[in-house]
Amino acid sequence: YLSLSYFYKGRLYLNTFVNGIDASHKSVDEIKEEINNQITSYVLTIEGRNGITDQIAGSDIDLSVVFDDSIEKLLEDQNGFTWPKYLFENREKTIDTMLDYDEELLKEEFDKLIFFQEEYSIEPTNAHISEFDGSSYHIVPEDLGAKVKEEPLYEKVMEAIPHLEEKISIEEIDGYLAPEITSEYPDLVKGVGFKQAYQC
Repeated sequence: YLSLSYFYKGRLYLNTFVNGIDASHKSVDEIKEEINNQITSYVLTIEGRNGITDQIAGSDIDLSVVFDDSIEKLLEDQNGFTWPKYLFENREKTIDTMLDYDEELLKEEFDKLIFFQEEYSIEPTNAHISEFDGSSYHIVPEDLGAKVKEEPLYEKVMEAIPHLEEKISIEEIDGYLAPEITSEYPDLVKGVGFKQAYQC
């Protein structure tokens, strides 16, 4: 009994959980290391058009946790002689943590995303009136392309990482450049009607 009481002066009780991690019999440093290991395994997946996806890994941007003294206080609040109570009782603790990362590394990883490579960065094209095909004119629909607006996507990435969001859809954040003229553009519809009527 006394030896275990001494043991628990430097380690958390059995059945103690910190931020969902089993902290039983662990020291403060061991708990911090385990939380950091979970953070560095974090991956943000970015989904784009045409089935294209890419990722930014926490380990590539030196993502880490900035701890306050909550875990130390949890250990200090233990009474080494009350450990038998926790043989049958869970103790769960959620601590507030801040995430830190290297902004320069993040920008480097962001700039390397596949969406910015020439073969995948496709400019949108406007809808327009076709050439006369011998019998009629018609509207050639716009092409949405796949040209990412860098600033809104970067802002969303910086917003997502501190919250450990797992996925960003470029489509959902309106992150693509759009054609200025679509098939429903009124002047375009009038124009094709005019050409049809006068075959000019």
